[in-house]
Amino acid sequence: MRCVHRATPWGGWSVPGRVRQLVRVAAGVGAAAGLAAAGWLVCLFPGPHLLAVLGVGPVDGVMKITECYEVTGGDGEQRGFDCTGVFTPRSAVQPRREITLDSAAGKHRAGSIVEVRTAGGDAHELSADGLRLWVTFTAGMVGVSVAPAFWLLAGARHDKWDHSGHYLSVFVVVAPGVYLFGLVVGVAAEILIALFGRDGFG
Repeated sequence: MRCVHRATPWGGWSVPGRVRQLVRVAAGVGAAAGLAAAGWLVCLFPGPHLLAVLGVGPVDGVMKITECYEVTGGDGEQRGFDCTGVFTPRSAVQPRREITLDSAAGKHRAGSIVEVRTAGGDAHELSADGLRLWVTFTAGMVGVSVAPAFWLLAGARHDKWDHSGHYLSVFVVVAPGVYLFGLVVGVAAEILIALFGRDGFG
């Protein structure tokens, strides 16, 4: 009699149905928890900065510019300007304080007044550099979180765990893809701001 070995999604092991069902449920719960945690982290950190750059919500106050300086990346590439100055909140209850305008729209003159929105202790205004930075950051967090969640959901649905290579390759694509997406958003924002102005774009 000839014995035939059939490959199984569990590496040839015979696993009771109840255990398989529990694994599928655990995988689904793990995927949902991972996506929920990613959403919470996005709302906690990059989300408020991105909304401030986009101009969502009322202006938090005005900033009197002290100086602006060029910001460079680790590769020496120029990445826009940051500015320092004194922030005066809309609310008279809050005191004035020193603040940094992150990824400014340009090199503002000393003494100029800029309307800003705040997030994480920094001031923001609508700028192509700011959009490029925070869109890239947000998309990167979402992309890295979605890939393992999809792997868990696919494994739970098809009862197969031997396709991890397909989802592992997503990590190789996510980094350059997110960077290019951020560049496209930044270039598009720069064009729209040049055509319609910051008020028209916002």
